[in-house]
Amino acid sequence: MAMMADHVVLRVEGLVTGYGVKEILHGVSLHVGAHEIVTIIGPNGAGKSTVLKAVMGYLKPWRGRIVFLDREITGEPPYRLVHRGLAYAPQGRQIFPHMTVQEHLELGAWTLPKAKRAEAFERVYALFPRLAERKRQKARTMSGGERQMLSLARALVLDPKLLILDEPSLGLAPKFVDLVFKKIVEINERLGIPILMVEQNAARALEHSHRGYVLELGRNRFEGPSQQLLADAQVRQLYLGGRGAGVG
Repeated sequence: MAMMADHVVLRVEGLVTGYGVKEILHGVSLHVGAHEIVTIIGPNGAGKSTVLKAVMGYLKPWRGRIVFLDREITGEPPYRLVHRGLAYAPQGRQIFPHMTVQEHLELGAWTLPKAKRAEAFERVYALFPRLAERKRQKARTMSGGERQMLSLARALVLDPKLLILDEPSLGLAPKFVDLVFKKIVEINERLGIPILMVEQNAARALEHSHRGYVLELGRNRFEGPSQQLLADAQVRQLYLGGRGAGVG
């Protein structure tokens, strides 16, 4: 994916935080431009999901700054960040089994004025026609891939200024992995929404993003344009299983 000059939507500077007394992140920094898909990769325990939780307000930063749309949001609670335009699709999809597709979208639209909800639902259903066909279907009867589409759709109802995705391809069949990455690119290009994504499927994620960050043991290890990271011999060997650029 081509690089472009971009206004910075999110900036994380020197982030230090953890759980209890255990420090997990030791000064992580990153940024996301207004038209970018940015991927965070790294081994298990690197602190990837911890970064997202801190950005979304689920985990208090101990030190460092988080700036969103030129406003510092360090330590703000999640409900306030949703109002500011941050949306989050968590790991594991976290849908409600006995609720229908439409009910999930209505839940996602809780901050929208009622007059704007129909338009928001129409926009999301246009992006996910499979869900439009299943409006009244309960989530428990859907496949893992369909549930991931629902998780993405619910996050997009509010037309966010930044979409944050934690392991969007986790546990999916190969055909749905392909669909998820296709939709991520479509969300970015068609809706113009920047995306910050954590993903274990590192090579695939880099192939579908503009830039990437590699974390290791809670610190920045590598960063740069995705194609550059894919072509880097050390990155390939350590984090991509020896795979080169262009390998799906």
